[in-house]
Amino acid sequence: MQLQAFLPFRLARLAAKTTAAVAQIYGEKFGLSRDEWRVLAATGEAENQPTRAIAEQTGLDKVAISRAASSLEDRALIQRWEDRRDRRIKMVRLTREGARVLTEIERLAQAREAYLLDGLTEAEREVLETAIVKLSERAEILADPNHADRCRPDCDGECLTEPDLDPDAALAESRAEVRIEDRIAVQQDAETGEPMAAKEISGTVGARGGAGQNSNNPIGLRGGADTPRYRRSAVH
Repeated sequence: MQLQAFLPFRLARLAAKTTAAVAQIYGEKFGLSRDEWRVLAATGEAENQPTRAIAEQTGLDKVAISRAASSLEDRALIQRWEDRRDRRIKMVRLTREGARVLTEIERLAQAREAYLLDGLTEAEREVLETAIVKLSERAEILADPNHADRCRPDCDGECLTEPDLDPDAALAESRAEVRIEDRIAVQQDAETGEPMAAKEISGTVGARGGAGQNSNNPIGLRGGADTPRYRRSAVH
């Protein structure tokens, strides 16, 4: 594999370069760290919002947000307070100075963004946007082992969409069904000596099952028709 042609490596290098271009603005001109810049920008998305909304927008954990918010508050760029209905929730908003700083950073950052996009045609920009969305969706699946669509290229088809089920129990149930089907396949009518049709055998075995059998569980498998099945999701 050629590293320079490896897509994740190319994306990482592009992200590093574009991030550095923006960092020159908020870091050198305004003395903000990356986390402080992200918290400030996210705070500006709405007038009053809880810090958990900041976490969702920035991808930062609680500790990083708390540290960045404390620094921004010390510089009078944001205000924090406890929610009156739930004192466990911290609310945050920009101060007037914070709004001024954010507006200036955004103006300079958008100028650099425009410079990057000027190298693409309108059609190329649309393709880029579509590609970013699709790549982001797949990257989320690869990065999160608990994602609903958990099958990944390196899982060998063993990942399942229902992680709460016991794979040993599912395997045992599957083997039990195979053994029953094998017995049915060789069963003969006691009177004629002829092989019985599968439908007839199902009815026979169900009748022998006694109380507790039903049409959905004619062969008396434990768990009946409601027993959950493992499903394999499509490989993404």
